[in-house]
Amino acid sequence: MRLRLLLPIVGLAMVAVLAYACSTTARQAKVATADSTRARAVRAVSENTRRHPAMVRFVNAMPNSAALELGQDSLLLFSNVVFGAVSPYKAVPAEAFHFTLRRAATVGYDASSAASLHSDERYTVLAVPDTGDGMAVRVIRDDLVPDSGLARVRLIDATPGITNMVFAIVGQDEPLFNAAHDSGGIHFRDVSPTTAGFRVRGGPNGQMLVSLKSMALAAGTTYTFVLTARARHPVTAISFADVGKEAAVASSVARR
Repeated sequence: MRLRLLLPIVGLAMVAVLAYACSTTARQAKVATADSTRARAVRAVSENTRRHPAMVRFVNAMPNSAALELGQDSLLLFSNVVFGAVSPYKAVPAEAFHFTLRRAATVGYDASSAASLHSDERYTVLAVPDTGDGMAVRVIRDDLVPDSGLARVRLIDATPGITNMVFAIVGQDEPLFNAAHDSGGIHFRDVSPTTAGFRVRGGPNGQMLVSLKSMALAAGTTYTFVLTARARHPVTAISFADVGKEAAVASSVARR
């Protein structure tokens, strides 16, 4: 009698065990499939990053600074970049990046900044004065291709504390950029090819801050001007040119 009662209970227990085992196997198969899918996705992203990296260059726009180094955490990207210099582009992974800036041969970092870099995009990373007496890192996406038949003028304002910045072509009444109305510190405008000089005014009295000698503005070329100044110091202009998406090969520095 007891045996007849026990057999159905044992049978039910075995069915339950088999059902649990099947369920566990199914869950494990789903997890394995999900893990495999994630692994393929990671490999695809890694392969895409390798084939389509971001391009980064470094500009030392920190007046009166020693040579600077730019890294990604502990990885050194650029070294011995003096004030006013523009490095060549370097390919880096298109991912979240943590840039670190320091003076050469020193321990620790003077400034850092995080940025998300995208495949096939180009970026200029600048060392600039901060609002105090230190350094800051700015990461700017390079939009360097002007409209057909035109030249592009790009202004990067790194002059904390200077108000009413006006950037104009010499001999023209209408300025190219007026910081009293424009915002963000990065401006660009496409202009007809010409030969022109530039002047920069600013401050409460609109005084002359710096002038740049006459230069030829060629179609298909972007001319970048970085205005930089440490607190209570004169403004300096760094300029360089990019033909299409080709890297700049030289830069110049202008002071008042």
